Amino acid sequence: MTLSRSPATQKIYDTRAATTLRRYQKETGWTWQDDPMRFSEWMLQQKGRWKRSTWRMTRLAVQERLRKEGAPVEAIEHFDDGKNVEIKAKGVFKAQRVRSFPDRDLRKLLNLLQNPSEQKGLRRGTYDDILSLFLRVNVRVGLRPSEWDTAQWARLDGETVLRVQNRKATNGRANGPERLLRIHPSFRRTVQALLDERDRFYLIGASWPEIQNGMANRLKEIRHLVTHKTYTLYSTRHRFVSAAKQSGFSKAEIADMLGHACEETAGEHYGRKNVKIGGHRQEATESARHSRQISVTMGVGVPAET
Repeated sequence: MTLSRSPATQKIYDTRAATTLRRYQKETGWTWQDDPMRFSEWMLQQKGRWKRSTWRMTRLAVQERLRKEGAPVEAIEHFDDGKNVEIKAKGVFKAQRVRSFPDRDLRKLLNLLQNPSEQKGLRRGTYDDILSLFLRVNVRVGLRPSEWDTAQWARLDGETVLRVQNRKATNGRANGPERLLRIHPSFRRTVQALLDERDRFYLIGASWPEIQNGMANRLKEIRHLVTHKTYTLYSTRHRFVSAAKQSGFSKAEIADMLGHACEETAGEHYGRKNVKIGGHRQEATESARHSRQISVTMGVGVPAET
């Protein structure tokens, strides 16, 4: 998008963004780089506290700043246009955003992407195929959307595993520079289809941030045809965590699968154990650990290669 602001107006936007980021750091002790999604949640809380005009200008200014500094697409989009609801008893404002994908809505989205002509006025999009694969795969694998950039197959003790570079490794919040994910054999072909589609885009010169942004925009474009809820690419990771909790995995196992150094992170920032998946609340039992809701069985942090 080409901006037509005067230098004086642009300076105001730049100042607003810098002031907001300093305020966030002062209030929380974090920078946006420490955890982009946590910062996005903080921004959403401010929406209900600020005047409408203040929110609009600040949102645009901060999003522009984050794009320039290379923030993940899902973090920028996360506070784009959600509606806030006031919780009067506590004086707290929260956005109508969901941290998981109920099966019903996920199926509807997949059907739209696979059969766009069934919806009047909806045309097939450039990113429909890869977005459909991403939604199918990531609800069962749980990567950060940005981590699919370099994901590839590797071998561990004679077994085929998925090698993933941890995006939080640089600030000490990951379980290692990389993690190795054991993927259920019956699901490897679907994961491979996603990798193939990613590589097809690479061959025509597209970067992963461009692909991710295209998927995010397409999801934003069609989600209103399914629900009033605001799903993002990151919602698939929340759905994965909810399923893992329901399937009886321990905090340590979930932390390994997500690439977290801290076992408590998933409990604080990700989907709850009792979120409805598949139309019912699944009991967290040993037998449920083999549920088809997730396809990762372990994520092992590995040292950097020498």
